[in-house]
Amino acid sequence: FMRSAVLIVPAARAGTIFSSVVATAQEVLQLDARWGQPMADMRELAALRVAMRIYFPWTVTDSYLERMPPELIEREIQVAIERSAQWHPWDYLLRYQASASHDVARPFDGDLARALQQVRARTLILPTSSERLLGTESGAQLQRHVAAARLVEVQTDRGHLGWRAIEGARASRVIAEETSRFLQETPQ
Repeated sequence: FMRSAVLIVPAARAGTIFSSVVATAQEVLQLDARWGQPMADMRELAALRVAMRIYFPWTVTDSYLERMPPELIEREIQVAIERSAQWHPWDYLLRYQASASHDVARPFDGDLARALQQVRARTLILPTSSERLLGTESGAQLQRHVAAARLVEVQTDRGHLGWRAIEGARASRVIAEETSRFLQETPQ
């Protein structure tokens, strides 16, 4: 029903790493003594801080973690914690469980090629070159099986977070330019 789609941080299915990280975060959250209480306030679950400390390093690369000052990494982790704290614990968990179970091939008996061949929309695929949370192969799979697809790999060591706009960053410029070009080429 769509004529075009831009896929940023694309994945045809969630990989083992992502599913494992989500399962670990869930186990950590459920260790909190207040887990499961009605209307538990996520900001007060001490386990959230631990869960985000486990999750965050998977969203970037080792080289990113090594080149950034520890206080900046800590600030980014705190931002992730605060963003997550806006969710009710079950909403937070269900969001990531849904992502971890994502698989477009499921309704096609696991046949990824058959599932993706159903896509008729012109598609721009923008994976990052260093995506370790979802893996780098998914973008290539999408390009291989979606008939009208174009893949542009975004070079960054920011991994899964490479899509987030940073003023002056090459990755942000590439995403903006490629998306703009794609939308201009798309028939209205």
